[in-house]
Amino acid sequence: MPQPPVTSRVHSYSTRPVGTGKAVSRWKIPAPGGAAAEAGGILEALRFRGKCHVISSVWGRAARGEGSEGMAQGARKVLLTGPPGCGKSTLIRRIVGQIRGPKVGFYTAEIRQGRERVGFSITTLDGRTGILAHRWRKGPFRVGRYWVDLRDLEEIAVPSMMPRRGDEIVVIDEIGKMECLSSLFRETLFRVLHSSNGMLASIAEKGDEFMDSVKGHPGVLLYRVDPSNRDSLVGLASLFDEL
Repeated sequence: MPQPPVTSRVHSYSTRPVGTGKAVSRWKIPAPGGAAAEAGGILEALRFRGKCHVISSVWGRAARGEGSEGMAQGARKVLLTGPPGCGKSTLIRRIVGQIRGPKVGFYTAEIRQGRERVGFSITTLDGRTGILAHRWRKGPFRVGRYWVDLRDLEEIAVPSMMPRRGDEIVVIDEIGKMECLSSLFRETLFRVLHSSNGMLASIAEKGDEFMDSVKGHPGVLLYRVDPSNRDSLVGLASLFDEL
């Protein structure tokens, strides 16, 4: 299968401008100068919640101010966008299946009862599962018809985004309105963007100011998925094998 050429930060597939919907949050990506403090803050937040398994992570060096200069040089940060139902999640799974190196992160999927969609699940690449949102699991946060479960998001999905080694690819499916309700998710995503690790993620086509900041982040390769290019985009896996 031919590899799709990559010639610029925003690939030629991404010709349609990304719209901006109603903001879930006004939070923006901090400047790179605060990377060490952000890393320390995330580790402390996870320790406070009693679920930090990543003290030996490659990010620990940044939290101590060691080796934080130029961390992102050479790292591939690939974002897939497009309207709901265009096949972003399926494409991510196909690409992940072709990447030979180590990977961490999570997928989301629909929860269905018969023909009815009732929620969304979380599954990490190491097999942990949880609920991202559900129509009948009520809580303080709601997006559309679904109540968002920040506890499962922050205790299952977020730790899976924190690599222990510099050669691990971080997989995030997806960066959407539900996930971005969590400040811990946003902060961890910021650390991934400024790390030396590769990243493969899907992101909603329409979003708030934060999601627009992610799409416009220096070094990000943004691809718009549609039926005409889904198969060729599987070739993006070779970008990560070059790391």
